[in-house]
This record gives sequence, C-alpha cells and structure tokens, in this order.
Amino acid sequence: MILEFRDVTGTKKGFHLQHITFALEEGYLMGLSGKNGAGKSTLIKYIIDARMGYEGQILVCGENIRENRKKLMNYIGYIADDNRFIKELSAQENVWILQELYDSWSQEQYETVMISTGVPTRTPLENLSRGEFLKFQLAFAMGHGTKLY
Repeated sequence: MILEFRDVTGTKKGFHLQHITFALEEGYLMGLSGKNGAGKSTLIKYIIDARMGYEGQILVCGENIRENRKKLMNYIGYIADDNRFIKELSAQENVWILQELYDSWSQEQYETVMISTGVPTRTPLENLSRGEFLKFQLAFAMGHGTKLY
C-alpha cells in the first residue's frame, strides 16, 4: 500500500475525526470529498504536518510516518495554495535551497516539467499566476521522486 490510515482519530477546532481507516494501493487514484468542515484538509495535514496530533497509524509505503518521517516525506508531493516556498525568490532559487532536503533530486526531471508547462524559472514565485505556482509545485514534487501526490 502506498498510503494507509489505521483507526486514525483526532480532534481539531471543535470537530472530531473518528476511526478513519482506508488503504490506497500504488498506481491508483483516490478522491476525498465531503462537506466544508468535514475534515478533508485535516486528514491531509495529518500526513504532512508532524505537529498534528492524532491517535492511530498512518503508513506510507508500509512504514509508520511518525517513526520515519524524514525518509517518507521524500515520497510525498504536497501541492496546495498554502504550500511553504520562499515566495520572494524565483522557482530556481527555491530549488537551489530546498533540493538539499530530499534524498534523490533530479534536476533533469524538474526542468523537463518546467519547460513542458512553460513556467518561468527566474520570476519570483509571488509574481507567478496561481496556475503557474501550482505547476511549479508539481515540477518540484516530480523532481524529488514523489510516489504519493
């Protein structure tokens, strides 16, 4: 399994997520839908943010994310409006700084995606359109060998 939630329970801002259990096999797409405030973003944050408190287990590639976070974060590509890049710097400047955080960085893969999507590499991220910023994030995720988007 690429991603597995085992009996994950947590509380955030007045609502409770209780006993969430599911598994996603590698090579498949899974959608997450629900009403506003149902906890969709919270489930994602349980994976991404080490500070989020929950009970149960979240496994990525069969390993508990709490026990091997640094290694497993290499496999995850998080693409969102609130992603934490250095907005004052260009795409390429962000890459020069952040690629060191990943075990396997492929500049070639990153550049291939940037060229094919037409995203400028020297423009500060804060000056990119929303679509260009999301495409940059996708290129960045593909550059570090993401297995789970």
